[in-house]
Amino acid sequence: MKGIHINISKVILLAYFYLALPIFVFFYGWLKPGLAAIFSVFLMASFVYVFRDYKDRKSENVLKIPMEALFIIVALLLSWTLMSGIGGLTWQRDDWHARNALLHDLIDNRWPVVFEDGSGLTYYVCYWMFPAVMGKIMGWNAANVMLVIWTFIGLILVSFLLLNLFKDSECSITISKSVIITLFLILWGGLNVIGQFFVFLKGKGTMSLDSIYGWSAYQYTPNNALMEWVFNQALPAWIGAGLFFHERKKGNVSNYGLITMLILPFSPFAALGLLPLIIADIVKMRGKKLFSVPNIFSVFGVLPVFYSYFFCNSSLRGNGSLPVFGLYRLDNTGFIYNMLVLVFFLAVEVGMYIFLIWKANEQDYLFVTNTIWLLIIPLIRIGVSDKRMFLMRGSIIPLFVLMVYVIKTMFNEDYRKNKLVFAALILGGCIGFYSGIGDFVLTGINTMNPEITNVADRVKSMNNTGDEAWNAYTKEASYVVLNAKDTFFFGKMGR
Repeated sequence: MKGIHINISKVILLAYFYLALPIFVFFYGWLKPGLAAIFSVFLMASFVYVFRDYKDRKSENVLKIPMEALFIIVALLLSWTLMSGIGGLTWQRDDWHARNALLHDLIDNRWPVVFEDGSGLTYYVCYWMFPAVMGKIMGWNAANVMLVIWTFIGLILVSFLLLNLFKDSECSITISKSVIITLFLILWGGLNVIGQFFVFLKGKGTMSLDSIYGWSAYQYTPNNALMEWVFNQALPAWIGAGLFFHERKKGNVSNYGLITMLILPFSPFAALGLLPLIIADIVKMRGKKLFSVPNIFSVFGVLPVFYSYFFCNSSLRGNGSLPVFGLYRLDNTGFIYNMLVLVFFLAVEVGMYIFLIWKANEQDYLFVTNTIWLLIIPLIRIGVSDKRMFLMRGSIIPLFVLMVYVIKTMFNEDYRKNKLVFAALILGGCIGFYSGIGDFVLTGINTMNPEITNVADRVKSMNNTGDEAWNAYTKEASYVVLNAKDTFFFGKMGR
């Protein structure tokens, strides 16, 4: 087969290092030198074993992609990167005021970031480590170029990890299958337009393109929307999910702890969303290789640092030292109404997919576990600010896993023999794609509108308490901790 042969072992190693390198930069940029060295040793020890596992070049670790398919994939992923607002060439959503302010703070201030009023920056900053370093050296535009490059590399890694799951017995994948899988990665989402239309019929919403997936107080965010709003959380989580699928092929859990710890600095909620799936594998495999060097050392290398850092933030822990847990429910509604809304939400977002592919996957314990977890996630609240945060970000990996099962079932020859069910799955997938397509159309319209500024960069700093519009938008959310030097992280661990 003509095309390019990709060594998947190297892709997996690159994926691990893609997640780890920003963490090392954080260690040496934010921690006291001695602590940085200690935690780096723990994390590096994990990688010694990972490198040993994947240093071979066996034939089954090759992915053969036609050159035409590779060209299409690269074009699609680069376009997706730019259309998400990254780099500022296209219209940026409101959350970009925070993303750009964060990058300004990382470039303009010494690390760890402590402002003149004594408050400290507390957010998931690891994704911006390399863009910020570039910005310190060459300025704001260079930082944005680096952000585009870093994101594009991440998407390429996700794509290769995903495509490798569907190669044939000869390690090849066709052009059509490659394009279909890539389109799923970009456009995957629930049947949001059905929920949007239902709310519209009730006279409580519109059919506009800017409210497709926001039709309910519950939200399972589509892939394209994740890239537009929280790419810094979604992309590392997808890479972690891809690594999870490849590790479980080996029949052991020796790197599961490492994967979880590598996701944690980028998105704690996404890391928590992976845990039930990991636990299911641990139980099924009776804990073989659970207490491996990568699992144990990565926990010691990552968890103490980021637990101390993230829990400086009162929006997660309230007035205590531990995260606030609770039951998420709609405000000012009765129990029965709340449950009816939840059932309809689940039916629209994931229920149709699960129903159509259940028969083909009911014997797969990971699929069953993931299904149960997706039904439970909307009930969980963590933190005191945005009560939906775990619902929206803890679901990133379970939704990715469901996407993988939908693609897998769609390509199953036996499943396709039932033409009615197969047609229903294809139709459902196309309806699900509407959210992503609508977002792209809206981005194009607003990008071309001369009255709209593409770059959302009004705030300039996460510590901008004088901007009333910014304060109203963030509400109870907190991106800084007051009196930072009084906290354990900034006072004892920080440089």
